[in-house]
Amino acid sequence: MARRNDHSRKQIRELAIQAVLDVVDSDEDATITARSVAKGMGYTVGTLYLVFRNLDDLLLQVNSKLLQHLYGDMNVVAQNSEGPRDTIFELAKCYVSFAEDHPGRWQLLSHRRDNTLGHDAVENEADNIVEDIFVLVQTELTRLAPTRDSKEIAIAARALWSAIHGICIVTASSHLRRRAHYDARLLVHTLVHTYLSGFMFDKIESLAPRS
Repeated sequence: MARRNDHSRKQIRELAIQAVLDVVDSDEDATITARSVAKGMGYTVGTLYLVFRNLDDLLLQVNSKLLQHLYGDMNVVAQNSEGPRDTIFELAKCYVSFAEDHPGRWQLLSHRRDNTLGHDAVENEADNIVEDIFVLVQTELTRLAPTRDSKEIAIAARALWSAIHGICIVTASSHLRRRAHYDARLLVHTLVHTYLSGFMFDKIESLAPRS
């Protein structure tokens, strides 16, 4: 085992995050434990808890890193695609590629956290990155349908991306993937094509009960 003073707290944090990723990259269905992370780092479990409040704190920070990476890839796509429709297709392709290429990492994004433990700063950061992803989609939907108001655009972006996210959950799960029978990219392409075709012509009706 490495000595505690071999690395700074910041370096230990990065080692721990990488150790989590190494575990799920080698086995997408692996259960993350403090012991498995510490072993991958070459440190003791005690050292891990000097940097992180608990395992949820660590996994939340891992998720924030993953979202940053995903948003960065999507932002590059948005900057290099031509036309709003093509850009939305490319953004969707980028999103599903992450789930296909890194199923273990994708499943980490669905990790259920204890919201009573006070991870406000990191959780807010993750929420902000998710919002940034929505903004990428909203920007292209606005270009595609400039007469739609901002509320309609926001609803449309979230509805479309929630559906894409669902396909990605199936893709990242070995149990569900075997039962989907169809390639995730084909499913996403069909979904986006169908949704955008309707979005161009049909006004979004509120599902809220009328008074």
